[in-house]
Amino acid sequence: MNNFYYLDALCLRYVVPFKFNELFEDACKKIENQKQQKFKKDKQTGKKIPSGDQKLWVRRCVTQAAPESDLYEYIRDEFRFVDNENEAKEQKSGCEWLFWRSRESAEKDGQSIKDLIYFPDMNKQDDGKLPESWKVKISNAGIMLFRNGLGMLWYEIGFHQKNIRINSDELKVFQNYIRELNHGKTASIWEETDENAQFGLILKEVNNHKTVISPFSFGKWVNDMVDFLDIHYMAERKSAYKSLLKNGSKYAEKLQYRIISGEDKPDADVVSDIKVADKAILFTYASFEKDNFKDSREDRISLSYHLTNGYNDSYHYGSDVVDEMRHPFDDVIWYATQEGVSYLAWPSEDNRKTFKEQLLKKAGSDYFTLYMKALYQSFSLLLYAEKIQSGISAVKMHLSESDTNVNLLYNEINLFLTKSMATSVSHIHHQSEFYIYIKKRLRIDEDVDSVTAGLNAMDGLQREMREEEEKESSDKIQFIMGIFTLFGIFSALVDSCELFNMFSQDGSWHNLGNNAKTAEVIIMVVIVALAVCIVFGIFREYIKTRRKDRKK
Repeated sequence: MNNFYYLDALCLRYVVPFKFNELFEDACKKIENQKQQKFKKDKQTGKKIPSGDQKLWVRRCVTQAAPESDLYEYIRDEFRFVDNENEAKEQKSGCEWLFWRSRESAEKDGQSIKDLIYFPDMNKQDDGKLPESWKVKISNAGIMLFRNGLGMLWYEIGFHQKNIRINSDELKVFQNYIRELNHGKTASIWEETDENAQFGLILKEVNNHKTVISPFSFGKWVNDMVDFLDIHYMAERKSAYKSLLKNGSKYAEKLQYRIISGEDKPDADVVSDIKVADKAILFTYASFEKDNFKDSREDRISLSYHLTNGYNDSYHYGSDVVDEMRHPFDDVIWYATQEGVSYLAWPSEDNRKTFKEQLLKKAGSDYFTLYMKALYQSFSLLLYAEKIQSGISAVKMHLSESDTNVNLLYNEINLFLTKSMATSVSHIHHQSEFYIYIKKRLRIDEDVDSVTAGLNAMDGLQREMREEEEKESSDKIQFIMGIFTLFGIFSALVDSCELFNMFSQDGSWHNLGNNAKTAEVIIMVVIVALAVCIVFGIFREYIKTRRKDRKK
């Protein structure tokens, strides 16, 4: 990109999807039971003293008290607890909680969830001093659980300094680094910690109090937030936290600061043995200042492409990307991929306030809610596809054994489609169009067709197999009935012989009359013919059955 733009408004959120391997009700109880001790400052001594327990995850958010949403109520409150209910109602497909210190939490205490330091040029300094840094914070975080075993953790990052002008090039570098949760080589994000850290730089020491910073791993932090649940991330890999500390230590040796070394502490080795999330999915809302230079359409498309995916300038977009983007207004671009979604605006001066204030609030509430709903649909369909692959036999002769499982899965997917696939979501047409565009870019309708087509085919196959089983059962019944019929024929033959013997004087054949002899011979021939036909029919059905079994 030849030109860059200065930011006027920004909302950056990140989503980490996972699967939990326990009952939905049990997982919800675990979230509700997470607590930590609260402290308050003593007015006389100035020291912090315990003040009771605080739930880590709360149900109520600030926007519920004074909603400013254009979404339909059933969409906005789809996963929220309402009316102080003790448990999630059966009508709800999932539930959501906010971390208690979130900016939107009704329980917030004015502190950030995490205060961090970002060094854009951490590995480029060679003068022995720390490079220029930005103060960033995790200001919001939430967790969502769904009855089908899907979960999503999300968090929001903001910038502390309001006097710093961040441009679009710097934002691209930031997003490219932040989306990777499991860094092992480059330590660009640090946090203030204490002298018990695995490793750290002592920036200053006053009255025996040390100000220490150490490398921060988003992968480890995300894992710490949800480690009370039995989960697997959708994209995960072995933790690189130990490598991050080692590389941070190598870099720190070049700086003019005292170092705390934690080589003898075992915690890093323990962390390195676990699996952590690999990447985060990006949600980006940004409004840029209109500068004097004349920017081009290509500049805006390039920026949308890189910010949406978290790519750096080494990635170049193809011609099809231009057609994939949506321009709802002349100065707005929407773009969505599997990596993330972006809503970027270059407003003119007369509507700058709208994008800087009103739409910024809507981005964090309405537009993000719609994006999470679309992600829920997309990852749920992925889970169902996995269940079909792992829960249904690939051997046709064994399909009938899993008939119950298939029916349960079929009903579960149909219930999900019935409750979750709304297309009209807002009083504002613009928001409904945004939601429909995201669903199209995530290929949700294609995934629905793929999953349901497979189950419909499976249902047809099972119907066919049931018909075959019923026919085989009918053939067996006919075989048994044929045998009984044969016995009946022989019984009739014996009875007929006895009948004709009654007409003879001494019960012998030569004393019968000619007419009686003829009648008895005819009856015997007919009975023998019927018996031969029945035996032949049974034998023919037996041969057909054996041939079908061989074909299978």
